[in-house]
Amino acid sequence: MGKFSAQVKAWAKETEAKKAAVFKIATQKLVDAMILTIPKQGNLPVDTGNLRRSLMASTSVRPTIISGKEDFTDGFSEVEFVISGATIKDKIYIGFQAEYARRMEYGFIGQDALGRVYNQTGFAFVGQAALDWQRFVDEAVREVR
Repeated sequence: MGKFSAQVKAWAKETEAKKAAVFKIATQKLVDAMILTIPKQGNLPVDTGNLRRSLMASTSVRPTIISGKEDFTDGFSEVEFVISGATIKDKIYIGFQAEYARRMEYGFIGQDALGRVYNQTGFAFVGQAALDWQRFVDEAVREVR
């Protein structure tokens, strides 16, 4: 293989590594924004921390709500593990498993199955983080450079 071919091959390999790094860094920034609590200038409401702990990530299945589960253990290291092990071709599914996550995100007006009446505004902790995706990618690009 000639010198030019070797340079092109090395450049392509370096570029792929940088793309993967940007993907992982930006995804971690997205997760960090999703779980940043209101007291720390984020959008995630916190009372017991259970909603925050219910975060899950996977490259194979979408996180689903676990009905009836009232106490989640800290899954942040698992989320980081999924992100660090992902390839640029993977889809990373990220979501909350606490039964009340949807209400906290979107809000709820009306009577629930237990007869309780709510007029709760949503907090948009996932939606706002998603809106900031391009900023996370731009920041990751600067970090990788």
